[in-house]
Amino acid sequence: DEDVVNEIANQLNSSRKNAVSIGSLVINQNTNRSTESSHKEITPKTIYIPVWWDQFYNIYSYKIKYPKNIAQKIAFSDPLYQNIPMNQATDSLLNTFSQSSIPKPSSPNQQWNNSFI
Repeated sequence: DEDVVNEIANQLNSSRKNAVSIGSLVINQNTNRSTESSHKEITPKTIYIPVWWDQFYNIYSYKIKYPKNIAQKIAFSDPLYQNIPMNQATDSLLNTFSQSSIPKPSSPNQQWNNSFI
């Protein structure tokens, strides 16, 4: 209907006259507009897992009080172990695990699982 189209056109013109800013909200940079998103994207930290990690955990899991996925985050958040063989890392890693406090699940009913995160 022509009246409806004219009304929509009038509303668009009016909104542009009274707008604080005009433009697309879908962009990849900060425009300093009042409609700018305050959401900051967080890039997860990449953790390097040495090829010997599975073997190490299988041998020493009885000394490690963490599920495998939590233990690897604790162990490998430090890049120290990226380029050294397992036999050079063993004592230091076992010491790290003996001194770390156990993280608690976020709810009383939650249990740790051994899947990789």
